[in-house]
Amino acid sequence: MKRSECVFILFFFVAAGLFAQIQDLSRPPEGSRFWNGLNPYHQPSRTTNYYGSGDVNCDGVIDDADVSLLFLIVGQYEPGNVRADVDGNGIIDWNDITALFAALSGRSLSGWWNEPMTRQQRIDWVMKMIAIDTTKELNSYIGSSFECKDYARQMFINFAMERIDFGHYLMNRYNHGQTLFNIPMYQVSVGSDSAPPIGTNHAINAVFVGGEENDPGKDNPLVFENWLFIEPQEDSIVSPGDWNMNPDNPVIIFFQDYQMRDHATIVEFSCVNGQWIANYHDRDLMTTRPTAPTVIPDNSSDFWNPQLLKLGNGKVLYHTMNDDMDRNTAIHMSDLPFTDTVGGTALVDSSVCYMNRILDAMMGPDGHYHVLFTGKFLAPDDMYRVGLFHGTLDASASPAVIGDISQISSSTEYMSLADAKVLSTSGATYAFWTVVRNNQATVSLYWSTNSGSSWSTPELLSDLNTSGLAIGVNNWVVRNFDPYQFDVAMIGSTIHLVYVKNFYHGVLDSWLVHRKFVTSWSAEAYIPNQATAEINVRGCDIVKDKLGILHLVYWTGDVPTRDPNFPFVEGRGQIVHRKIINNSWTAKTVVDSTPDNCCPRLVADAESLNGTVYLVYDKKTGGQSQLAYATYSGTSWSMIGTLVSSTGETWYPDIEIMPGSPKHVTVIWSDRNPDRVTIKTHTIYMIQ
Repeated sequence: MKRSECVFILFFFVAAGLFAQIQDLSRPPEGSRFWNGLNPYHQPSRTTNYYGSGDVNCDGVIDDADVSLLFLIVGQYEPGNVRADVDGNGIIDWNDITALFAALSGRSLSGWWNEPMTRQQRIDWVMKMIAIDTTKELNSYIGSSFECKDYARQMFINFAMERIDFGHYLMNRYNHGQTLFNIPMYQVSVGSDSAPPIGTNHAINAVFVGGEENDPGKDNPLVFENWLFIEPQEDSIVSPGDWNMNPDNPVIIFFQDYQMRDHATIVEFSCVNGQWIANYHDRDLMTTRPTAPTVIPDNSSDFWNPQLLKLGNGKVLYHTMNDDMDRNTAIHMSDLPFTDTVGGTALVDSSVCYMNRILDAMMGPDGHYHVLFTGKFLAPDDMYRVGLFHGTLDASASPAVIGDISQISSSTEYMSLADAKVLSTSGATYAFWTVVRNNQATVSLYWSTNSGSSWSTPELLSDLNTSGLAIGVNNWVVRNFDPYQFDVAMIGSTIHLVYVKNFYHGVLDSWLVHRKFVTSWSAEAYIPNQATAEINVRGCDIVKDKLGILHLVYWTGDVPTRDPNFPFVEGRGQIVHRKIINNSWTAKTVVDSTPDNCCPRLVADAESLNGTVYLVYDKKTGGQSQLAYATYSGTSWSMIGTLVSSTGETWYPDIEIMPGSPKHVTVIWSDRNPDRVTIKTHTIYMIQ
């Protein structure tokens, strides 16, 4: 967006009770990896895994071992990483070795933000990191340049650590991951004359650098001159009177929450008779520099969105951040049992797409896994776009790689790619996916086929949200229901597609729809039928058993609300099961009648002559999320078993029958607590 056009709307909620609710629903729980913006003096995260920290081997201690590894990096015997560039010039060389030696003798490194520094030293380090940061070069995925707010948000993410949930639609727009620079960077609104600001503004960034050494107010964040203001579109310092800071308008420094929707004003300045005055500040803002905290660094990586693979003794696909100079988030693979370690080799070449994430994986008739994933790529028009890609996993390669990559679709009109499913037969591969478009007002379902060397033109199957109501935005408390909005399975030569669709007829209802494809798609048919279609369905999963019977599980619940202006409803409910026999759906069986369930997944035993199916889902009891599981043996469901994680909550469980003697039913989930997002597995059944 051009400077003259660079406007956006910031909404602030001032009612104390309402704002408390917003914070509870949209921010991660308080932990070592969460910064609430109220301490402008110290690093946001207690980690040494950031640019220029000097902890080259990332073990939490800076010692001779780091110098030894740095020697190997400079000698090009080991790959470099961001922690090794301790002088911040973008090059790892002998100067970094000299500086690290000095640090072991008692001197401070420039990146140690918590240590005493002069104002100029802080400015110098910030500007070095801004020169390395790529925010200025970013473009939007929708065919036009980022607006000012997007640049400011991206710089905020890179410097101050945000943990955007994989599945969150914003991850398609912004680069994301664990902190790169670990500097307490804020966003700034310039241009509104109201407080709280509601109006057209320009967005920039700011970091507290303090005053001159002889200034008694050097450590006071209520002094305007103690802040360094930055234009993220130009990597330049902003001063009053510049095009991006009109002294006639207030300057509002704010912290933006985990969802990047809601704002907390830290301090607001106005220029009165040539003097900048702090006319508002958060009552909990620290205004006196505290003693630097003594903490044990937590360098554990976050691991997201696990999916089980029936390869060897079992493998898992997941996302984490690469331990390299680019720090891209990428798809990785690990053997089971899962080892909670840092690093690994990315399965997708970043030149194809970066910031990639797994959407679905299915073993085809040839024994190879077909993988659908999304990521960003630089299009011919020099715009960064979000694409849907297909590839095949070569797990035997060293290192393993997703190869034969082809692009199915790219974002030309939609905001983000929500979810995707893949089917593979001996003659063709089919891809299905949902996208959020029309400024998050419509969710649409598409499909494409590949019977040879190329993918067909994407075809719209249905608009799932026809009421103008966007799907709920997930956050650290609320699950992302996008991956459960549809599922596909094949029985013989027939593709079965089941999806949740919103209908508005005075009130908003969500119904299950079933369609079949042989040579063309059948019309939409409600489940179980037009007259008795079940309403308020939130999500579903389907699977074909050994007998060729299609099983459907879903959950029903109130319409989720994520809008902080309305009462919060998560959208959990009962777990329900149906089958389709002789082209008709059976009566429903309530598997779990308690009202706090969601996110079911099914797997069928391909060798079970009675059509055994295994189920896992997310169950909340007493406010604690736990994993629940059950077995269908052809006629009835077993008793429900539960598993409570000792380290966190059990998000997004998946289930698979793993090879071995005997075979075993394994569940996997995203294990979350205030400090970590990691992966846990558990064997729930042994199959003789």
